[in-house]
Amino acid sequence: MADVSREPDAPPQPRRAWRFLAWTFGIGWGLALLLGLALGPAPDADTAELSPTAGLVRGAYAALGLLMLVLPAVVTVVLTRRAAVPLPRYGLPGDAPGAAAWLAPMVALVLSGLATLLPVIAGVAEFDLRGTGEVERLGAEGRFVEALELKLDLEEDPAPVPRRIASGLLLGVTLGLLVALGTELGWRGLLLTELGQLGPAWTGLVCGAIAAVWCAPLVWVAVAAGETDWSGAVLRLTAYALLGIVLAWARTATASVLTPAALVGTWATLGGVPALAISGGTHLQLEVARLAAVAIVAVALLIVTRPRRAEARDRARTGAAHVR
Repeated sequence: MADVSREPDAPPQPRRAWRFLAWTFGIGWGLALLLGLALGPAPDADTAELSPTAGLVRGAYAALGLLMLVLPAVVTVVLTRRAAVPLPRYGLPGDAPGAAAWLAPMVALVLSGLATLLPVIAGVAEFDLRGTGEVERLGAEGRFVEALELKLDLEEDPAPVPRRIASGLLLGVTLGLLVALGTELGWRGLLLTELGQLGPAWTGLVCGAIAAVWCAPLVWVAVAAGETDWSGAVLRLTAYALLGIVLAWARTATASVLTPAALVGTWATLGGVPALAISGGTHLQLEVARLAAVAIVAVALLIVTRPRRAEARDRARTGAAHVR
């Protein structure tokens, strides 16, 4: 049995990562496949309201979504208890858990700000903080009910963007620590730690890609129900995969998995800010801008942290030379 007192500083154990992935994907994707074969695609909300059977099918898929939000954390906890591995090895709570309250919102604001600014720089949109641009986009796509509902909401709210930012920051950190932690303890906790031999950049990207693939069954359900289209869904999954580099940096910088959990939650709740803050462009172009914003921040972090990694390697080589 491993020495529990030294486990947090032990070298990566890739076998734990493969075992974690086998159990997590085996259970989660297995249930998703069984539901898909037994129930077929998820009906849209209007059909579910008219048919009790359709409502039950949507309820079953909603339960699957909830399970997939918590399953990575459940598998992580079970595996750590069986192997006598302390959870601090995976950043729970970590050295600086308080960073979840300030670092995560700050990075999410930067991402949201870039996603808003890029369409303006590209000349496909212009600033309009009244939110009318989103009403026009919804109407142009034929989503007249949503456009009317948003228009009525905007008539009662003279400052929709500041309100959305404030509520998004508060709700995002809360949802991140209560909900996103269910996946982040697996992806940026166990998986990031045990695949650390790949190097910071590749480990973050690999963990991000795996997390995006994990969401594929839920995306299929959302597309089948008419809640999104494949082009927008693929762009969102790609952005989430690239976000893995940013989340890995947040996890490493604070030695706490709570920070990436709060960042995921805040990034999601602030996702609608660009649509309310600019007019012009399409939803697909906004998704491209969101993906570009994540890529810019990820590359910037890799450039900034490269000198530190080089210094750490030099210190390690110097120490090894002294030992010899």
